[in-house]
Amino acid sequence: MIERGHPHVSISRQCELLKLSRSPVYYVPREQCQEDLELMYLIDQQHLETPYYGSR
Repeated sequence: MIERGHPHVSISRQCELLKLSRSPVYYVPREQCQEDLELMYLIDQQHLETPYYGSR
């Protein structure tokens, strides 16, 4: 969609034409740290064992 380095149309103008915000275009996702991945794994395991926890 957005062509970086276009010789005639700037990124700002491309976003304007597509009616997009510029922030997602410039966003660079950061890597997940190992601790976060381990916690997410533990939460997933708990949910698979007891999916009814937390519901009424």
